[in-house]
Amino acid sequence: MKKNYENKVKKYYANMAKTMKAASGLYKIRLELINKYITSESIVFDAGCGNGIYTVPMSNKAEKIIAVDFSQEMLSEFAKSIEKQNLKNITLVQGNLLNLSFKNNYFDMVTCFSTCYYIEAFDSVIKELNRVLKKGGLLILDCGISHSLNALYSKKRFKVPQFFVSNKKLKHTLNVCGFDIVEERTFEIIPRVGINILKKGLDLIICNKMVDELISSMPILKYFSFRRFVVCKKR
Repeated sequence: MKKNYENKVKKYYANMAKTMKAASGLYKIRLELINKYITSESIVFDAGCGNGIYTVPMSNKAEKIIAVDFSQEMLSEFAKSIEKQNLKNITLVQGNLLNLSFKNNYFDMVTCFSTCYYIEAFDSVIKELNRVLKKGGLLILDCGISHSLNALYSKKRFKVPQFFVSNKKLKHTLNVCGFDIVEERTFEIIPRVGINILKKGLDLIICNKMVDELISSMPILKYFSFRRFVVCKKR
């Protein structure tokens, strides 16, 4: 059953390899978080790099990046971008985030975007990311919250099952695995699908924040919003 699921996810991402691109304001938020914490001396691990839509911008600032994905098709598309742009500080590795080959305490920063949705063993992933991160290093990731409208919608929309966590489990897992939360941001009280004018409205900036974030971060509403961006430091 597990192997069958992994094959479905690989096939799903293989079909997306040539078309995956940054399409919303959430892409800018992720880059904003990266740029806030990355330095010219950072050795970065991009966990679940896909075709490189976040890794390539990071390469302009980081000293070195190792980008891992389990999809060979994604990595093949990424390799084309690396060659085309002559990027020298990115190394691509096909691998499994539950069983990484890197030594302990190696990376200054780990980024993990839109990846945990496809791994059931959330606790095991966080533990492994902690292992390869230096003490005081930063993990930047996003997660889907299970008690949200978007979680229900995603179960119907996507061709492969996705795995989400509760707010309580997210914070408990990070704490148990040795992380302290430095920054947390909340988005998607409603799914970002359908009418373009609605999506553009959610991306509007008011008081230096997206409308989406302003609404989704309101008291009570934030507990039912779907997407959490979390920056945490290894103790």
